[in-house]
Amino acid sequence: MKRIAWSAHWLSLRNRFPNAIALSNGQGDSLSFQALCSHVLQVAGYFQAKGFGHGDRVASLMPNILPAVWLSHGMKVAGLCEVALGWGQTDEELQWCKQLAGVDSIVSSPAQSERLQSLGWQVISIEHLLGQDLPERIEAVDGSVWARLMFTSGTTGKPKAVVYDHRSRWQGELL
Repeated sequence: MKRIAWSAHWLSLRNRFPNAIALSNGQGDSLSFQALCSHVLQVAGYFQAKGFGHGDRVASLMPNILPAVWLSHGMKVAGLCEVALGWGQTDEELQWCKQLAGVDSIVSSPAQSERLQSLGWQVISIEHLLGQDLPERIEAVDGSVWARLMFTSGTTGKPKAVVYDHRSRWQGELL
């Protein structure tokens, strides 16, 4: 399978549209492509520096805010498998997803830290991901490596996992 150089595509966007608005929440907060790319690469660099490798599973538990976007893209650029959890999930649902996904590390807001630690998670605060040196090089990821694991709503029983690989994410972004 073809390797996907996510970072090269982010750098291309940054170079082509540095000051253009890349992301906005509709309430006055926005990020330019330059700033968004910097955030994405810092997240990827954080995980790379901490020894996380392609396909390693790391959960995310964030509300729908700007940092959730750059976190997800940064995890993708790092070649990780983001285990995307729902902000409104109960403790029982989070524990079920943790067990099913086989994941221990989770990125979330500082306000969730105590709760998540009590559930057995290794918590990484979203605030610790920025302020990193930009990585000199980010390895391209094989398209067959798992990229995202999401869960169904669980309305008919326990939430079920849905897996996307990097190739599927790549194709989804192209279309």
